[in-house]
Amino acid sequence: MSDNKNNPYERSVDNLSEGLLQNIQPSLERIEKQLKELNAKQDAIVTQIHDENLTLAQTQFSPELQDMFRTMAAYHNKLLSIKKDMKQLHDRGNRLKKRAANIKEVKEKALMAKIQKDIELKREQELIGKGSGSVSSLKMDHSSSMHQNKQSPT
Repeated sequence: MSDNKNNPYERSVDNLSEGLLQNIQPSLERIEKQLKELNAKQDAIVTQIHDENLTLAQTQFSPELQDMFRTMAAYHNKLLSIKKDMKQLHDRGNRLKKRAANIKEVKEKALMAKIQKDIELKREQELIGKGSGSVSSLKMDHSSSMHQNKQSPT
């Protein structure tokens, strides 16, 4: 009681403090309970994430996965090689087609020149006439043998 005399507001302060605690304490206890639940859930999630990370790390460095990556790299290199070969074959095919077209054109020109020459030879023979048949037959034999000699080396 001596304290009461020293501080006349002590009883009022105690009553107000008790009233305030009675109003706030249930909320604080509820919040404390929720925080404990949240911490427990958070710990469970952290543990779960840790386990998943371990599983992922084990899987990442597993021999099967490493073999699969090596196989993928080998197949990728084979694919690149095949693509390169296909491009080379395509280019070679195009060059051969061009060459074949050029050869065909040269042969057609040669054939046309031969036909033109034969036509001119026939005209000459018609102009010379049939009166000197032995001379024209010699010319024919000579020109046909020359033509055969030109064709045989090719």
